[in-house]
Amino acid sequence: MISSPRIEFFTWLSAGVAATSLALLIFIPSLSEVNVYAKMVSLIAFIVSLTFSFGSLSILKEMIVLSNTSNDKATSIHHFVLLISLLSYLIGFGAYFYSLSPIYTYIFSGAFIVVFIFFKKVQNAIIAPNKQINQDK
Repeated sequence: MISSPRIEFFTWLSAGVAATSLALLIFIPSLSEVNVYAKMVSLIAFIVSLTFSFGSLSILKEMIVLSNTSNDKATSIHHFVLLISLLSYLIGFGAYFYSLSPIYTYIFSGAFIVVFIFFKKVQNAIIAPNKQINQDK
């Protein structure tokens, strides 16, 4: 079973992705004078993201209700569905920015890579002391 702080995080993440995907799904068709193919890829990606994020929320809520019977398989399925949701969300944003102008895609990609590098550095900084504590025991 997933711990309580992680449940709150996954709920926040899935609900946020679902909400913004729905908002962009409504907004993007109103754009004019953009790359039509990129616009279609963006819409398809946001539809997939919306569907999978709702699926992720449903699976998570089911795991909470049936906490005694949930297991590693249910957790891995939830994480896989959430991963598909997040990947399609990023693809949707990339295609959306590309439909506006390719330069926006480069800026988005560069910013995402920088944030991801900082995230990994912070994660390693947090994990390293915890490994040291566990090895000392």
